Amino acid sequence: MRIVRKIIELEEVEHEFFDVGENFDDLSLIRISMIKDVHYNSFDLFVEICGDGDPDEVAPVLEFYIDLDSLVTEEELFKGIAKQKIPSLFEPELLKELIQRKIRVEWNNGNETGKVIDLNDPGQGLLLAMIR
Repeated sequence: MRIVRKIIELEEVEHEFFDVGENFDDLSLIRISMIKDVHYNSFDLFVEICGDGDPDEVAPVLEFYIDLDSLVTEEELFKGIAKQKIPSLFEPELLKELIQRKIRVEWNNGNETGKVIDLNDPGQGLLLAMIR
């Protein structure tokens, strides 16, 4: 089943950590991937929230898609997503917690379009999609 969200809520994240036997304090990394499917000419924005352990070896605690229509227009989508829009993916209470704890947020990890995003000061510029 594909879980789609417009915003990531603190309560949901805490609940998922509890469900898998971890504590919210175990949150260690957020990975965001935007993928352009050239066959269907479509885009997906996918979020993984990782807990304790090596994120390359342990499954994420929570993963879901973001409703891109709530974030950007179709015209903007083909140019990229403005870095300043990334903090708006998180409800204010969760965003404050992530900033205070300096949680690492990776964009398109392992791809040439990859970046690390500072949620407190995302900076200027556009974040590009990976091509698949």
